[in-house]
Amino acid sequence: MYLSSLILSLVTTTIIGYLVFLIFKIRLGWSRMSKLALSFLIGSGVISLEMLLLSVFNIGLTLTNILLPLVVLLLIFFLLNIKIIKPKQKPIDSKPKYSSNVFKIFVVIIIVIIAFSFMLAYFSPLRAWDTWANWGFKANVFFQEKTIPSQFFLNPQYSYTLPNYPLLVPLNQTWMYLFIDEVNDQAVKILHAVYFLAIILIFYEITKNILGKLIGIISTCCLATTPALVEFSTIGWGADIPFASFLLCTAIFFYLWLESKCRDRNYLILFSLFAGIITWTKDKGLIVALVILLLMIFNSIYQHRKTKIVLSQISTYLLVAAIYILPWRIYQLYYSPPTNLSITSYTALEFNLDKTLFILNNFLIEMFNLKNWGILWILSAILFLVLIKYITKLNRSYVYIILLPITLGAIQFVNYFSAADVNWLIISSIERFFLQITPLAFFILVLSYQMIKVNKSSKIIEN
Repeated sequence: MYLSSLILSLVTTTIIGYLVFLIFKIRLGWSRMSKLALSFLIGSGVISLEMLLLSVFNIGLTLTNILLPLVVLLLIFFLLNIKIIKPKQKPIDSKPKYSSNVFKIFVVIIIVIIAFSFMLAYFSPLRAWDTWANWGFKANVFFQEKTIPSQFFLNPQYSYTLPNYPLLVPLNQTWMYLFIDEVNDQAVKILHAVYFLAIILIFYEITKNILGKLIGIISTCCLATTPALVEFSTIGWGADIPFASFLLCTAIFFYLWLESKCRDRNYLILFSLFAGIITWTKDKGLIVALVILLLMIFNSIYQHRKTKIVLSQISTYLLVAAIYILPWRIYQLYYSPPTNLSITSYTALEFNLDKTLFILNNFLIEMFNLKNWGILWILSAILFLVLIKYITKLNRSYVYIILLPITLGAIQFVNYFSAADVNWLIISSIERFFLQITPLAFFILVLSYQMIKVNKSSKIIEN
């Protein structure tokens, strides 16, 4: 009964996310499993945002209060769009299903890894301070009070919980507590295993579509067996795994939108949604949202696109992303300490300039730490060297996506100069930074391999 309540909370989250697909009339030719993964990610953002809004209007955080508006919205939508829920007759696929022993072996490996992640997340004790003191404590308070108490954020006694952090993760945990009707920090660690599963399903879908099923499953297996990613999916640590999933989705749909010559409305809505949700997960998500906006503007100028169309698309992006960005930022103005987006000061920057080589050295040591990241960054370095010869022929969409982790890395690097104790800041954050960009880095690897194949093929044709 206990486990079934947890599962019910996750299923309900997914259903709510699918409701967003219906409302925005998103058409995506992906498999059902990958759509369910996307629905869960979107649903986690919708539920947490609704819980914030209910608290603002002094409405208690109960299952009835949270679900009732969504049920009413769903009924209204179905009444207005009955045709949309009629299933379409799909043509019978005469092609035989893909079958390969190698493919099946990799599938089994991935299933074992995912099962291990879920079991360890559910049965193992808490192993991280932040899991309890930050995210878990907030979720506990919100559950006990059945609201987000404004005095909690303003009380200096609770400063160790980092009250200026966005609330997606603790509100997701509170949501699960409402289903099991008690606080259980250990059980809700399964939430991060679900985010991990969503990353795997979405990554396989996009990789399969780009490089085919065999390369897709091999690439996905490499991602799924990345030691640090697996470990963090089991200990319920903070917002790093959720952030990684939203960053991956933002990059994927932004890339697909660019590849559609900026015409596909479905991709525009999706990357706008995820760019908004990522700001509601960690403060640095604002950087991602801003970079996406600047790239949209730059791409429009470069392509000399019609002003009316460009303004329409940028307005859509801003409106959809603002659904998540504005409520929390406005709430912070009244009830929370200011955001800690960037703590770099000119004084600290000047004081720590002599530590540049030390910081860079730690970046490189962590990057090539096989114990945490396997061959990810070694393979990245090799592909980068190969791509140098094709530097003038690189796809512009590919270059734009690369700018996302580069920008985040540059900001992370500069922020180290702000610390009074650089050693402590590096030890406490550098591994988590690489964790946040790991799924995106694998996606860039896939695109890099595709770039090499395309350029080699064009060279053969020319000869």
